Amino acid sequence: MKALFTEDCVLLPPHGDTPRIGQKGLDEYWFRPGAPPTQITKLEVTPQNIGGDGEVAYVWGTDEVAWTTLQNDKKTAQSHKGIFLNVLRKQPNGEWKISRRMWDDRLEHH
Repeated sequence: MKALFTEDCVLLPPHGDTPRIGQKGLDEYWFRPGAPPTQITKLEVTPQNIGGDGEVAYVWGTDEVAWTTLQNDKKTAQSHKGIFLNVLRKQPNGEWKISRRMWDDRLEHH
């Protein structure tokens, strides 16, 4: 997954969480040492709009993500539906990588 992002990427997590900068920020947010093993069980991405030019592009839309974690022999399932915005930059080798990623999920009303 880290290969999808530029070295200087910026993650803007939901609910006003602290922005994470660069590959180090990715590790701190998604790949913390000692975190329980996680398996993605569903990833459904529905682009609503795509645009840009030959160097920078954007895509926004909706997504649904589900995953399980295993800790102390107990499996826990979680999921969310939300919205996202990705800004991509064309790399010197022609690959497109995510430079900025912002997302949010629906607040559950009880």
